Amino acid sequence: MNRRKFDGVQSRKYSFIEAVTNVLIGYGIAFVSQLVIFPMYGGTFTLEQNVYIGAWFTLISLVRSYVIRRWFTKKTERYPEKPMTYLLKGDDQVLCGERARPFIKAAQKIVIKANNKNRINNENN
Repeated sequence: MNRRKFDGVQSRKYSFIEAVTNVLIGYGIAFVSQLVIFPMYGGTFTLEQNVYIGAWFTLISLVRSYVIRRWFTKKTERYPEKPMTYLLKGDDQVLCGERARPFIKAAQKIVIKANNKNRINNENN
């Protein structure tokens, strides 16, 4: 099977497929809940009316879901994560993203201090 390499950005086609799947599952849940909840509040609708009401809400949900997915995808394309980088310190090699860099640096300083204390203690003994 010829598969495309995932580049972290969802295509319009797969955004649409995801939105449709999400909405169809949601429609089933909404339809059943309409049959239970509407009568609790005095709403008496025929089965056919419930189908149409659910269809309208489903159409609105589908458009909303697709637009939000594309908006987030566009935002991701505009402001991508910084690439992964390697931090090198002696024999240790750590792969991390830019957000982890300050934590890695702080951990490296702690390790260096501990190694220096151990070396001094070993020299004194």
